[in-house]
Amino acid sequence: MKYYYELFDKNEVSELHNLLRVLKKNEKNIPMDVLKTKYKVPYEELKLKIWYCIKVLLIKGTMEKISFKGNGDKLFFFERASDCIDKSVIAKGFYREVLENGISDDAIKFNREAEEEILELSLIQLEKAS
Repeated sequence: MKYYYELFDKNEVSELHNLLRVLKKNEKNIPMDVLKTKYKVPYEELKLKIWYCIKVLLIKGTMEKISFKGNGDKLFFFERASDCIDKSVIAKGFYREVLENGISDDAIKFNREAEEEILELSLIQLEKAS
């Protein structure tokens, strides 16, 4: 989880590209059954890091569309947006698309749709909390 929070200080897009490069190299050079057995833990950790990059990408993209009064508001929004992303079908579709095809036109479309959904769901949660 520490990696997730560290991503906010990094360029998550570059990090995502690097992780996808490693993933594709591993999947090309190592049989899938070996990845899922012998290398299961590092393989799953790599995919989790990719999911974290996607979450940070979506949160940052969504937060750019909102003005905040202070850091407390940002933190509160961050927590709500993170919960919404974990429940979002569109965000999970974005993740699957990125795993399969990298940063494709379809992935960019998923990203925009997911940001809109996360923004809407997060704002609803913020209104309920007020």
